[in-house]
Parts: sequence; structure tokens; C-alpha cells
Amino acid sequence: MSISPIMSAISPMVMSYAPSDTSKVEDTEHKQIMQSLQAIGVTPSGNKETDKTLLNTIEAQLAQTLNFYGVAATGVAETDHILLRMVMNAVERQQEASDDSSSQYIPFEDVMNAINITPTGDIEEDYDDTITELDYRISTAADEEEEAYYESLKTEVEEQYTDYMYSQSRNDMFIGSGQISSVNRFMMI
Repeated sequence: MSISPIMSAISPMVMSYAPSDTSKVEDTEHKQIMQSLQAIGVTPSGNKETDKTLLNTIEAQLAQTLNFYGVAATGVAETDHILLRMVMNAVERQQEASDDSSSQYIPFEDVMNAINITPTGDIEEDYDDTITELDYRISTAADEEEEAYYESLKTEVEEQYTDYMYSQSRNDMFIGSGQISSVNRFMMI
């Protein structure tokens, strides 16, 4: 069986075309990976597998951090990095604003006003004073209806205080994780 002149001319082209196309795809993929790493401030190693693993790790960390703060990750490292910076800036501005104010936000201030307690601006002190006063009013209530009223106020104060402290701890933890993330980024470089 002989090979026709047309087949002998096409066969080398097909053979040479496939490997060069595959290498171009691999080079293009590695270039994209390196560009993504550089866009977020990380110097690529030059090794495709190492860079790909590094980019995947960074994307996962970005997604986890954004998810922690309630922001949906896009899956694109550059975009998620920008989102994280925006969130961190917002948290820093919020932190600065709360540091600048002389008193803290008291989520149960309306209950304090209802039982004639003047807020001091220190949430722990105001919480203790409010709970103490409500406990006293519960113990000295004239009837079950009055006791139930003060019990409901106490439950409301406890829930608002707990929710507020939880949100503050999440903010503090996010700020801390942002600082750790910045240190990690510089350690990887």
C-alpha cells in the first residue's frame, strides 16, 4: 500500500501542527496565570504548576475571606482582590468612625430610656446597669403581667447586646484576618 502524494504532504503538516498548537495553549494558560498573579501583587515562580497551585490557593483564600464577611466571591483573583480591598477600606473607615466617637452605639438605648436609665456610652456598663434594673423590677413586679413585661424587655436587651457584640467581634476578626492576609502576601513574594 503506497501513500499518495497528497497524504504525504498533509501528514507532516498535521503532525507539526498539533504539538505547536498544544504548546501555545499551555503557554497562553501560563501567561494568564502569571498575569493574574502579578495583578494581585504576587511574583510568579515561572513554573506553570507552581504558579497555578499558588493562584488557586490565593483564589480560595480570597473567596473564604470575602464569604466570611458576607461578600460573594467572583472566582477571579484580580476582582476578588479588589473586592477585598474595598471591604477592608470600609471596615477601616467604620473602625475609625467608632474610634472617633466618644461613646459607643447602644442598641438597647430605647429600653434604657423606657426604664429611666441614662446611657453612659459604655456598652458594658450600660448593659450591666440595664440588666440590674430589669432584674430588680422583675423581682418587685406587682403582678404577673408587669413581671412578663420586664422579662420581655430583659430578653430584648440580652438579644440586642449579644447580636451587637457578635457583629463587633466579626469586624475585629475580619480586620485581624486582613492584616494576616497582608503579611502572608508579603511572605509569599
